[in-house]
Amino acid sequence: MNSICGPIIGFSLYPITDIWFIGDSLITHLQEMAESRGLLNLGINSKKVVWLGTRGMRWEQIRQKFQLMMIENPQPAMILIHLGGNDLAFIKQAKLMRAIKRDIQYIASVFPSTQIVWSDILPRKSWRGVVPTTINLYKLDQKRKRINRASHQIVRNFTFGKVIVHEIDTTPGLFKPDGVHLSYIGNAIFLNTIQEALLTFFTNATQNMYDAN
Repeated sequence: MNSICGPIIGFSLYPITDIWFIGDSLITHLQEMAESRGLLNLGINSKKVVWLGTRGMRWEQIRQKFQLMMIENPQPAMILIHLGGNDLAFIKQAKLMRAIKRDIQYIASVFPSTQIVWSDILPRKSWRGVVPTTINLYKLDQKRKRINRASHQIVRNFTFGKVIVHEIDTTPGLFKPDGVHLSYIGNAIFLNTIQEALLTFFTNATQNMYDAN
C-alpha cells in the first residue's frame, strides 16, 4: 500500500468535518469515558470525532491505519496522534524519531490542509518489558521527553501542525495499578485537556500549541 499516491488520494470535494483520533489503548479508554459522558464529539458540534484507538498499538502500524482511512473517507479537518508510548522500551530513540518524522511528513503530504496534532506521550509508573528500577524509569522518562520535544519541532514545521502538552505526571491516583493506563481521575484530566486544546485550535487558527501545565 505504500505505493499509493498521497496527494491525489488526499484531494476531496466533501466537507472537511471529521477529526481522526489515532492511537493506542489510551485513546480507546478516552473514547469510553467520552461516551459515558455523552461527549463522543467532545462538544465540538460542527465536527465528528472518529475514534481509531487500538490496544497495544505501535508506531509501525500508523501508516497502514492511515491509508485505510484515507481510501474510505474524505479528508479530515484534523488528525490527532497519540502514539509511541508502547515503543519506548523496545526501539532506539534515533530509529523511532526517523519513523515519526517519516510518517508525519507522509500524512502532511497527503492532506496538506488538515491540522495534524501531536499529543505528547504520557509518563508511566511502569513500562512493559522493563525492570522497574529507579534508573530504568528515569532513563525511559528522559527518552520520552526527548521524543516529545523532537516531535514538537517536526509537527510545528507544517502550516497546520499543532501540539498538546499534558499535565499528567506520575502523581499517585492518576494511574491504574499496572502503572501504564490512567485511572478514572487521570482519564478525566486527559479528556479535559484534549477537549480544551481542540476547541482552542479550532477557534484560534494561529495557535499551534496547547500547554496544560
